[in-house]
Formats: sequence, C-alpha cells, structure tokens
Amino acid sequence: MSKAIDTMSVRLYEAGVHESYAGVILDAPVFLNNIVKDEGLRLKSCIFNTQSEFRMNSEFAASALHKEQEISEGQSITGSRKRKRNKKKEEKAGHVDYEIKLVFDALMSTARKASMFTDNITLSEDNNVQSREDTLTLGCADLLLELQDMPHSIAETLDTIHTDKQTGEDQSLFHCLVHSKPDKNTIVSLHQRRFILPQNSSFIMSHIDGLKAYSSAVSHKFQFIVIDPPWENKSVKRKKTYNTLTNYDLFKLPVKDLAAEGSLIALWCTNKPSQHIFVKEKLLPAWGFTAVSTWYWVKVTKSGTPIRPFGVEGKKPYEKMLIAARTGVESPINIPPQGILISVPSLLHSSKPPLIDLVRKWLPEKPRCLELFARNLLPNFTSWGNEVLRHQDMDYYEPIS
Repeated sequence: MSKAIDTMSVRLYEAGVHESYAGVILDAPVFLNNIVKDEGLRLKSCIFNTQSEFRMNSEFAASALHKEQEISEGQSITGSRKRKRNKKKEEKAGHVDYEIKLVFDALMSTARKASMFTDNITLSEDNNVQSREDTLTLGCADLLLELQDMPHSIAETLDTIHTDKQTGEDQSLFHCLVHSKPDKNTIVSLHQRRFILPQNSSFIMSHIDGLKAYSSAVSHKFQFIVIDPPWENKSVKRKKTYNTLTNYDLFKLPVKDLAAEGSLIALWCTNKPSQHIFVKEKLLPAWGFTAVSTWYWVKVTKSGTPIRPFGVEGKKPYEKMLIAARTGVESPINIPPQGILISVPSLLHSSKPPLIDLVRKWLPEKPRCLELFARNLLPNFTSWGNEVLRHQDMDYYEPIS
C-alpha cells in the first residue's frame, strides 16, 4: 500500500482575486523537498535561489555600465521618474499585461499581509549569475544525450521493469516502462550515476516511438496530462540547447489514445499570440480537447518581485498555460476562465512548477496522471521524455542540515 506524501504546495488560493481571475501562490520547493525528505535530502539551495531580476547577459552588463556612469557623473534617476517611465511602458504593452499586473498586485498584497514574502532579506543584484552557474554544473545531461544517440531497436512493445524486483547495476532503462517501488523512494544506478525515483512513479525514457508503443499497450487512461512541448524558437535553434518539435510533429502525439473521458490537459505555451491561436483552434481540437481556462505563471524572486518588468517589449515575467477539457464533455464548473499562478522559478533550464496541487480540486480522487516531455519524476505520475531522469540525478540533492 502506498504511503501518502504531504506535498500540498498551494499557499494561497483566491477564486475571485480580480473579476474573472483566480489567483494562486505556489511553493514549488516545499512540494519537491517533501518528496525526498524521508531520505534526509532536499534540493540544493542554488536551484531556487532566484534573488534578482532575470536579464540577458548583455542587458545586465549594459545596465551595470550605465549605473557606473551615473555614479561617476553624480546623476541618478529618481524613483518617481522611474515609476512614470514604467507606467508609460505598461500602457504601450497592451491590455493583457496591464490586467495581469492588476491581478498580480492584488494577490501579492494579500500574500505580503500573510508574510509569504518579505522585503527584509538581503538579495544580491548579480543577475543570479552565481546560482545559475552552480546549477549548470549539476547532473548528467551529456550521459542522457549519449543514451539517446545509442542504437535502439524500435520495438512495438516496451519491456517492463519493476525496481522492487530488478535493481541490477547499469541495466538498460531506455525504451522501457519502469515502475518504482509503490511504498518508498528508490535509488537506481545507470552508467555509474545514481538517480532517485519517487515512490509510485513510472517513466518511459524514449523517443516518440516509445510513447506510441505505450499508448497502444496501456490498459488504462489518464485523468490529468501535463504537456510541456519543446516549441520551436529562434533562441533554442541558435544555441542548440535541445531538440525542438514542429507544430506538425505535435499532431503525432497519441494524446487522444491516452486521455480518459472527462480528463484535463495542462499545456504550456509560449507568449506568441500566433501559437496561442494554433493551440486553441488546431492542436487541441485534433487531440479531442477544448481550452477552458488560460493561466499565467508569473515568476518572482524570493522577495516577491517579478523577474522581469510588466509592460515592456521583449521577454515577459510570465509564461502561459492552457487547461483543456475533453470536447463534448462538461468540464468542472469551478474551473475559472483565467488565473494567475505565482511562484519562485527553478534556475534549471525550462523547469516548470508542479501543477497537481493546483488542479487537484478539479480531478477525481486518486487520479491517474501523465506528463509528456518531462525532465523529472513525481509520485503517482507516469512520465515520458528522452531526458525524463535529468533532474532525478542525486547530484541535484544535498543532505538536510
């Protein structure tokens, strides 16, 4: 029998924080650390050590130079003038940014009264450089890339491995369905690296052929599916940080075969309006789903300041996530049409906050959950991706002091 894990991470939920918006403050480190606390572990402190605004390196260098020049010339921009400039930029940025900021300000006002964030902490202004560099040294990304490039037989079925019965050193875990122990976390070895598997979790580390094989063979469907696609964008294409998928590729995902009647999808998107239209009008209908709610994940520093200003062109302080329900199936009436999710982001690249505590109220008891393009594992989830073990490496954890 599985042991319950207290992973409640929602610190504040307001159904009507502003007009049709719901508001949520989520504590991702609490959720993730609770999973491994029985092993006396926690995530390394650098991973969520977001202390200052996120800026491009060139932007940060230019800003630092500008400050030095102001100091040397005895000039400064007053706070009131800064606020006026920001207000003008907000007005130019459009209605969406303005509305999100209103909701954000209202929710943060409640949060600060409850002492969820405080300004009385010493924060660095180094563009999070040290913590970002520390996180880049963690894990085994090169090993996982090597595993992907090794020749694998494209089998129509997946081998199944139960780690409570098979724990052989360096056994192949690629293109297999792997189940952890149902009642406690498991540590497995792979090519001289150690990975921690949360209790009652399963994963498929494979290319898309492995997911298709799984969808053909699985005897059950999923009530909740999280999808974080590697969308095409110019930055990733230029830096070649990971492989992306075209819009056409996403139609090939067997979502319709994996989703139960009455299920929900949480689909992460970029902020491009054209992509939002494509997802709502083409991709979701092809999967048999209809968007019912739009959420904005506003990323903040440890003191509660947005990681980027609202209302300016370029990068936003938020990412977009759509919640979709099966087409033709009545969705839970209490899903708000719009929402704001506030949390401190992980400094691990492209990492998203865990969503199960947010959507739990809209799902059946003990739902079957699936994550596609996952880079980590969660209890009571099946996770698929070609780097699904990336953030399970023991290198990301440290003993609780």
